[in-house]
Amino acid sequence: MYLCRFASYLRVFVQFSLFVGLCVIFLAQALHAKPMELTSKNAQIIQTDEILTHISTFDNMIFVGNAGGKIDIFTLQSQKTHKIQTLTLPPIHNYFGNSQMPRIYDITTFDGKTLFVLAEGSKGTKQILELPLQSPQNLKPLLQTSTSPKRIVAYDRDKLVVGFLSNEIGLFDLKSKTFIYNTHPSLAGFSDLCVNPPFIFSTDESGIVNVINITDGKILKRLDMINKDNNYQIVSTQNTILTASVDRQMAIYTFKTNSSTPFTLQNATKIQSEFLIYAVGISPNGTLGAYSKNEQNDIAIINLTTKQELLTLKGATSLINTLIFYDEQTLIVGSDDKHFVIWQLGAK
Repeated sequence: MYLCRFASYLRVFVQFSLFVGLCVIFLAQALHAKPMELTSKNAQIIQTDEILTHISTFDNMIFVGNAGGKIDIFTLQSQKTHKIQTLTLPPIHNYFGNSQMPRIYDITTFDGKTLFVLAEGSKGTKQILELPLQSPQNLKPLLQTSTSPKRIVAYDRDKLVVGFLSNEIGLFDLKSKTFIYNTHPSLAGFSDLCVNPPFIFSTDESGIVNVINITDGKILKRLDMINKDNNYQIVSTQNTILTASVDRQMAIYTFKTNSSTPFTLQNATKIQSEFLIYAVGISPNGTLGAYSKNEQNDIAIINLTTKQELLTLKGATSLINTLIFYDEQTLIVGSDDKHFVIWQLGAK
């Protein structure tokens, strides 16, 4: 009787073990399943007149700057993009006194009604311009400098965060037209910055991410756990930071804040790529990431919680330089050419 009972228990145990083993195998296969592929024939391709140099968004508007001094403004309605306005900046003069159109480097806005534009200036300078959309003829120069600003981001209605090639980060007051502060995170060459209040996250040729208090410019933390070489781009939303790096790694930093510790790093992990990562993007709620993954300019869409690649977007014909999530299911992709692409992802 005891032998029969033992044999019965043993049979149940073996069956249960087989069930668990199969579950583990199926789960492993699911986690390593090949991501779904989408080709550009499933996306909307928007042609422009000049080589694109910048893309940014605000609400339902897309601002596209180019090398010929123009800003095209689009809206996205019912998953279709429509051009609503084109603005042209005044010409500038080169060192020889010849007239040319200014290259546009960055565009930002507080309200979608007035743009702040970082553009090429005369005789090798850079200029920051204020450009009202309803009356573009009332364009105002705010700053002209030879100190080479590279990035501008609107903050708090009347201030611009400015990143310089010298790796200085400044907070520019639009009312007084002066800098409230300038901070210098390191001697490494500046790469990129993003604003996620109350922080500025900047990065440079060292691969380090600098956490800066946006109010006073104080450096709160240096994140050096992942990237060891130049970061091309940095993005952040919610409590997550992503980097695009020459060392083929997309860093994923998560953090928290409270009254006693303004910034606390929670986790530092990475996604390893097949090639240099030139561009990175993050969805508004921080669940999806995107990065340029290989020499074919394919784009990977990643679930940032599981680190699983959900989609591969194929069909780009030149180097990817911009990845912007318009919303959770729409990705804007810019390249070094005369078009950009709107992808509808459908990824969960």
